[in-house]
Amino acid sequence: MDAVSRLVMALLLALLVGVFPDAPVRAEQGIAPQGILTISPSHGGCGLPVDLEGSGFFPDSTVVLRPLSPATGRPIADAVVYETVANTDGHFNAQVNPCPPSVTEPGATIFWSAEPPGRPYFEDGAFAIAAYTIFDINSSQYFPETGHTVAGEFLFTWQQSGGLPAFGYPLTDATIETNPDTGEDVLVQYFERQRFELHPEYAGTPYIVLLGRLGDELLQTQGCDWQSEPTVDPTDPHYFPETGHAIAPEFWQYWSGYGLDFGDQPAYSIYSFRESLALFGYPLTEPAVETNADGDTVLTQYFERAVFEFYPENPQRWQVLLRRTGAEMIALE
Repeated sequence: MDAVSRLVMALLLALLVGVFPDAPVRAEQGIAPQGILTISPSHGGCGLPVDLEGSGFFPDSTVVLRPLSPATGRPIADAVVYETVANTDGHFNAQVNPCPPSVTEPGATIFWSAEPPGRPYFEDGAFAIAAYTIFDINSSQYFPETGHTVAGEFLFTWQQSGGLPAFGYPLTDATIETNPDTGEDVLVQYFERQRFELHPEYAGTPYIVLLGRLGDELLQTQGCDWQSEPTVDPTDPHYFPETGHAIAPEFWQYWSGYGLDFGDQPAYSIYSFRESLALFGYPLTEPAVETNADGDTVLTQYFERAVFEFYPENPQRWQVLLRRTGAEMIALE
C-alpha cells in the first residue's frame, strides 16, 4: 500500500472518531474494546483466500468483516460480507477472498473492516481496519537510468515502502550473496540507499523481504564499534534503550514518518512504530557533523539500516536525505 493510500486510511479513521467522538472514551472505560485487525499476506493476487486475525473485540461477540472502497472508504456494494465470532479473549481468525468483483486491478488497495453487526464504525463497539494491496508477483520494472530490473517481492517492497526517496535506483540485478550476519546464502539486490534480501522462509509474512544493516556495516568499515561509544541521558526525547542513543530532533519526523508496509493501520499516523523500525532500525550513534563521499559537510546520524543527513538550506521536504549507503558498500567491494 503506497503512502497516499495509507494517508487516506488515517484520515478515514480520524473522520470516524469525529463522527463518534466519545468512542475512544468508552473504550478506555472498558465499555468498547480497541479492536485490532491484521491481514496475512498483505498483498498478492485475487484468487487465493487470506487470513484476517482480530483482537480486542467483545468476548463471544459476532464480528462482521467487509471490504471498503479504496476510493470512498465506504462498503462495496457487490462484495461478499463475512461473519465470525470472537472467542472468550476477544480474538478471532477468519479466511476471506480479499478482492470483491469490482476491485481487481493491480495496484489497488482494499481496506477490510471488522465491526459489530448493525453498528458500523465506532458506534457501541470496536472497529478496526487492515489493508490488502493487489499485486502481480510476476511483474517487473526496468530502470533505464541504471540499466537494471526489479521484480517480484523486491519490486513490491520498493513500490510500497518508499520508492526513489527511500531506496534510490537499482544498482545491480538480483544475485546470490552471503549474508554477513548469518553466513547464509540469500538472494539480494543493491539499490542506491539499501540492500534487499529475500527470505522465502517468511513467505506470507511482512518479513519476506528484509533490509540490509548498511548503517552498521558502514560503521564497521570505518573501524567504529558503536557499542563502545558513549551513550546519552535516558530522559532525552526519542531515546532508545536498545542502543543507548536518541534520534536527533532534526531527524525524528522523518524517521517516524516512513516505514516498510506491514499493513498496520495506526490511528492518526501513516506508519506504525514497528514499520519505521523495520525500514531504518535503531539509532547507532549520536548526531555529529561529517563530510560525506560527495564532499558535503552535514549533520549525520547512523541507524542500523540507514544514514540520515540534514541539509537545512534545502526546502523543508528535502532537508533530511538518506546517504547512498548501497552505492558506498558496492564501492568498497
